[in-house]
Amino acid sequence: MIKLSQILVLLFTVLLFSCAGCGGGSSSKNVTVSWSANNDKVVNTSGGGYTLYYSKQSGFDTSSADTTDVPYVSGTAAPTSAILLLSEGVWYIRVAAYGLLNGVSKSSDPSAQISVNVEG
Repeated sequence: MIKLSQILVLLFTVLLFSCAGCGGGSSSKNVTVSWSANNDKVVNTSGGGYTLYYSKQSGFDTSSADTTDVPYVSGTAAPTSAILLLSEGVWYIRVAAYGLLNGVSKSSDPSAQISVNVEG
Protein backbone atom coordinates (compact mmCIF):
# COMPACT_ATOMS: atom_id res chain seq x y z
CA MET A 1 0.00 0.00 0.00
CA ILE A 2 1.25 3.48 -0.72
CA LYS A 3 1.99 5.15 2.59
CA LEU A 4 0.63 8.66 2.56
CA SER A 5 2.78 9.58 5.54
CA GLN A 6 5.87 9.18 3.36
CA ILE A 7 4.58 11.38 0.58
CA LEU A 8 6.12 13.96 -0.53
CA VAL A 9 7.83 16.94 0.51
CA LEU A 10 9.09 18.69 -2.57
CA LEU A 11 12.66 19.57 -1.86
CA PHE A 12 13.59 21.43 -4.64
CA THR A 13 16.42 21.98 -6.61
CA VAL A 14 15.30 24.22 -9.36
CA LEU A 15 17.74 24.66 -12.19
CA LEU A 16 16.76 26.97 -15.03
CA PHE A 17 18.23 26.71 -18.51
CA SER A 18 17.29 28.73 -21.57
CA CYS A 19 15.70 26.65 -24.24
CA ALA A 20 15.44 28.60 -27.48
CA GLY A 21 13.99 26.42 -30.19
CA CYS A 22 12.51 23.86 -27.79
CA GLY A 23 9.00 24.44 -29.04
CA GLY A 24 7.98 26.72 -26.21
CA GLY A 25 9.69 29.83 -27.51
CA SER A 26 12.78 31.61 -26.28
CA SER A 27 11.18 32.48 -22.93
CA SER A 28 10.73 28.80 -22.03
CA LYS A 29 13.16 27.23 -19.60
CA ASN A 30 14.08 23.71 -18.59
CA VAL A 31 13.27 23.49 -14.89
CA THR A 32 14.65 20.55 -12.91
CA VAL A 33 12.41 19.61 -9.99
CA SER A 34 13.50 17.11 -7.30
CA TRP A 35 11.51 15.61 -4.45
CA SER A 36 12.05 13.24 -1.57
CA ALA A 37 11.59 9.55 -2.31
CA ASN A 38 8.67 7.40 -1.29
CA ASN A 39 10.22 4.16 -0.01
CA ASP A 40 7.15 1.99 -0.62
CA LYS A 41 8.00 -1.08 -2.71
CA VAL A 42 5.12 -0.57 -5.18
CA VAL A 43 6.48 2.87 -6.10
CA ASN A 44 9.98 1.50 -6.72
CA THR A 45 9.17 -1.50 -8.92
CA SER A 46 7.64 -2.08 -12.34
CA GLY A 47 4.34 -0.21 -12.60
CA GLY A 48 5.37 2.39 -10.03
CA GLY A 49 6.74 5.91 -10.11
CA TYR A 50 5.61 9.51 -9.72
CA THR A 51 3.32 11.95 -11.48
CA LEU A 52 4.20 15.64 -11.55
CA TYR A 53 1.26 18.03 -11.86
CA TYR A 54 1.85 21.64 -12.82
CA SER A 55 -0.25 24.70 -13.56
CA LYS A 56 -0.13 28.48 -13.59
CA GLN A 57 -3.12 28.50 -11.19
CA SER A 58 -2.42 28.40 -7.46
CA GLY A 59 -4.49 25.74 -5.71
CA PHE A 60 -5.10 23.97 -9.02
CA ASP A 61 -7.15 20.79 -9.43
CA THR A 62 -4.83 17.97 -10.55
CA SER A 63 -7.50 16.61 -12.93
CA SER A 64 -7.09 19.68 -15.15
CA ALA A 65 -3.33 20.22 -14.74
CA ASP A 66 -0.49 19.44 -17.11
CA THR A 67 1.32 16.25 -16.10
CA THR A 68 4.65 14.52 -16.52
CA ASP A 69 5.04 10.84 -15.72
CA VAL A 70 8.25 9.75 -13.97
CA PRO A 71 8.05 5.94 -14.01
CA TYR A 72 10.26 3.39 -12.30
CA VAL A 73 12.67 2.09 -14.96
CA SER A 74 15.23 -0.09 -13.20
CA GLY A 75 17.46 -0.36 -10.17
CA THR A 76 16.48 0.10 -6.56
CA ALA A 77 14.21 3.16 -6.85
CA ALA A 78 12.10 5.28 -9.16
CA PRO A 79 13.70 8.58 -10.21
CA THR A 80 13.08 11.52 -7.88
CA SER A 81 13.63 14.35 -10.33
CA ALA A 82 12.33 15.50 -13.69
CA ILE A 83 12.89 18.29 -16.16
CA LEU A 84 9.87 20.40 -17.11
CA LEU A 85 9.84 22.85 -20.02
CA LEU A 86 7.97 25.85 -18.61
CA SER A 87 7.14 29.22 -20.11
CA GLU A 88 7.75 32.50 -18.35
CA GLY A 89 5.71 33.23 -15.21
CA VAL A 90 4.85 31.61 -11.90
CA TRP A 91 4.13 27.88 -11.97
CA TYR A 92 2.74 25.68 -9.21
CA ILE A 93 3.90 22.06 -8.94
CA ARG A 94 2.63 19.02 -7.01
CA VAL A 95 3.81 15.41 -7.06
CA ALA A 96 2.11 12.08 -6.29
CA ALA A 97 3.50 8.55 -6.04
CA TYR A 98 1.80 5.61 -7.71
CA GLY A 99 2.17 1.85 -7.94
CA LEU A 100 0.41 -1.40 -8.75
CA LEU A 101 -1.42 -3.02 -5.86
CA ASN A 102 -2.98 -6.41 -6.71
CA GLY A 103 -2.78 -5.47 -10.39
CA VAL A 104 -4.60 -2.15 -9.92
CA SER A 105 -2.83 1.19 -10.22
CA LYS A 106 -3.15 3.26 -7.03
CA SER A 107 -1.93 6.78 -6.41
CA SER A 108 -1.13 8.75 -3.29
CA ASP A 109 -2.68 12.11 -2.61
CA PRO A 110 -0.65 14.85 -4.31
CA SER A 111 1.85 16.79 -2.23
CA ALA A 112 1.39 20.35 -1.16
CA GLN A 113 2.21 22.70 -4.01
CA ILE A 114 5.40 24.61 -4.44
CA SER A 115 5.86 27.60 -6.71
CA VAL A 116 8.53 28.34 -9.29
CA ASN A 117 9.07 31.73 -10.90
CA VAL A 118 10.39 31.26 -14.45
CA GLU A 119 11.94 34.48 -15.71
CA GLY A 120 12.36 35.20 -19.42
